[in-house]
Amino acid sequence: MLKFIREPRFAHVVTVKAASGDEPAQTIRTVYRGLHDDEARTFDLTSAEGEKAFLRAVVAEVHDIQDEDGEELRSSPELIEALLGWGYIRYALVNGYFEAQLKARLGN
Repeated sequence: MLKFIREPRFAHVVTVKAASGDEPAQTIRTVYRGLHDDEARTFDLTSAEGEKAFLRAVVAEVHDIQDEDGEELRSSPELIEALLGWGYIRYALVNGYFEAQLKARLGN
């Protein structure tokens, strides 16, 4: 029997490569909301604004993030919005969503 979850959530560790390329990659533990295929198709992932709109819909929480002083930052809509302003982070978060989806499909 299938247990149908109307609003699925799933966690995935996202690898973020530094914008400069000189620094080591870092990770963000991300909790995503799953989107129905029909809704996912409505987003234009070829522009920064389209990526931001998509990520606002799918990113529920972010964890394992510190500020410049090493203090852990709690997940919040404001933190997520701040992260979306950086292209290299958006790229990692978008790819993380699809990596997790592929992993789930291969597991079924």
